[in-house]
Amino acid sequence: MAFRTGMLSWSRPLPGSTLSPSVRTMTIKTLIDAGYAHRLLPSHDHTFVRIMAEFPDISPEVRKHQNPYGKLYMKKMVFTQLRDMGVPEETIKTLFVDNPKNFFKGI
Repeated sequence: MAFRTGMLSWSRPLPGSTLSPSVRTMTIKTLIDAGYAHRLLPSHDHTFVRIMAEFPDISPEVRKHQNPYGKLYMKKMVFTQLRDMGVPEETIKTLFVDNPKNFFKGI
C-alpha cells in the first residue's frame, strides 16, 4: 500500500470532478481516523491555480468573495473544521508542520 512508503496528496478524486470544501475536510478526517495522519500533505494551492488558468478574467473582487482568506484558507477554514470534528491540536500540527518538514527531509 502506498501509505506505508509514501505521502498522500490529492486535488480532486477524478479528473473534472469537484468536491465541496467541507467534503474535502471530511475526507481528511476519515483518513486521520484510519491512521494515516502521519502520511497526509493537505494543501489548497491547486484550486487557486486551476481557477486562474480556467478563468483568467475573473476580477480580484470575485476571487476574494470565493476565498476571502487567500493563502490563509487552510489555517482559517480547514484547521477550524478539523477542530470542530474533534481532531486534536497535535494531529493538526502533524499534518501542517511535521509532515511537510519530514517530506522535505526525505523521512
